[in-house]
Amino acid sequence: MLEKFDVLTLESRDQGMDGGDWNTAINTYLASPGYSNIRNNGQAAHPTSRFLVDAARLGRANDLAVMFPVQYRQFFDTPNLLQKESDYYSAQGYGTWSAALQEALSQSVAPKPALDPVIRVFPAWPTAWDAKYKLLAKGGFVVSSSMASQDVQYVEIESQLGGTAKVRNPWATNVVLYRNGVQAETLSGSLLSFATTAGETIVMVRPGTTPDQYRSSSVVGTGAKVNDTDSNISYGGSSWAYSSGRNSGDYQADVHYATANNDSFQFTFTGTGVDYVTEKNSDMGQIDIYIDGVFQQTVDCANPTRLAQQVVYSKRGLATGTHTIRGVKKTGQYMLVDAFAPSNDGAGGGSTKVNDTDSRAAYVGGTWTYSSGRLEGDYQADVHYATANNDSFQFTFTGTGVDYVTEKNSDMGQIDIYIDGVFQQTVDCANPTRLAQQVVYSKRGLATGTHTIRGVKKTGQYMLVDAFTTYN
Repeated sequence: MLEKFDVLTLESRDQGMDGGDWNTAINTYLASPGYSNIRNNGQAAHPTSRFLVDAARLGRANDLAVMFPVQYRQFFDTPNLLQKESDYYSAQGYGTWSAALQEALSQSVAPKPALDPVIRVFPAWPTAWDAKYKLLAKGGFVVSSSMASQDVQYVEIESQLGGTAKVRNPWATNVVLYRNGVQAETLSGSLLSFATTAGETIVMVRPGTTPDQYRSSSVVGTGAKVNDTDSNISYGGSSWAYSSGRNSGDYQADVHYATANNDSFQFTFTGTGVDYVTEKNSDMGQIDIYIDGVFQQTVDCANPTRLAQQVVYSKRGLATGTHTIRGVKKTGQYMLVDAFAPSNDGAGGGSTKVNDTDSRAAYVGGTWTYSSGRLEGDYQADVHYATANNDSFQFTFTGTGVDYVTEKNSDMGQIDIYIDGVFQQTVDCANPTRLAQQVVYSKRGLATGTHTIRGVKKTGQYMLVDAFTTYN
């Protein structure tokens, strides 16, 4: 069935193919009695009304912030979310409401019939509502994305069939593509187009950020293996290659492998433990393993014969929260990544990210400055920064742990970190290139209660505060 906005879409407008009809459509929408009743008067539309779908197709995010709750009251307390009619229950109201919800989160629309559809993330989603989704788009593309504090964090596309993907750029910056966990090309422009192959996973992020910064916020199913192509995995170094269709018994018949010493992998997960799964063989060697940046041990993958899906390192008993395992190639011809298996001991807990403008953050010293509207990938696009050594920040929170989130760059330096007045360590924020939203210090296992983290500038031109993440 052809709907009214299958012919006239957001892409018709943005590609200049609306023939002047876009303004007519908006005026017709605004003049509708349904608009006034539901948007201005809080009166729900008829349960079968597709008015919310129209609002989503028109990109009316602010309208939907009012309309979704109003319309939901039509059926939220009815049996099985069905609308009571005279002698039957109807699913139409819930169906149209759900359709509008999906259209607000994700659209795959062409500027005109028979032209290629374009994927749009959060095209009509109320910006005050944090959300994360995974939905199927036209062309066999499974699209995932998240929005937090009015910021689209990443776009992930799983190509089921291959072919060209077209995506409306959700940012006012260039876009970096990661293909199967390995950084690939950089694209520019408001309408992005790139080739895909069947089974490929592509993650799109802004320059200065990496997929694991944001994809780590998703809870990877504990107890299940995560394949080496998962976007929570990143591969550092120039010798990484991807091998699929293998007959060696590997998980999902594929691996990533590196040949150069000091090339590395890392996997960010939510839980209390993790297994690193790889191969053992005569051409494998030693790998240094780190958890949350702390060296754990050197594992040896050498074996006279090939063994697939080998757990060469396991970690348990971590505090509930987000962690990263990292491996660095030390010896041997190859280092392989086949899979990871995160685990959870059921300890529970949760986390909250807090912006640098939060009232619990205090900035001490005469050089602190606030910078907003940044395009570096910072949380909520702002930071506080100081230039004088011995200037300090502190953040008081209630919980059992905290992360300090900042940037790394060539003009950053060292910071002394204190918890509840006790010196913990000196962290180094120096890096050849800018990296945004970097967790440079983490503390877990504090007694439940109120605590304070404090940082004192020691070296470098700048010290930045972007955010804090607290843990219960």
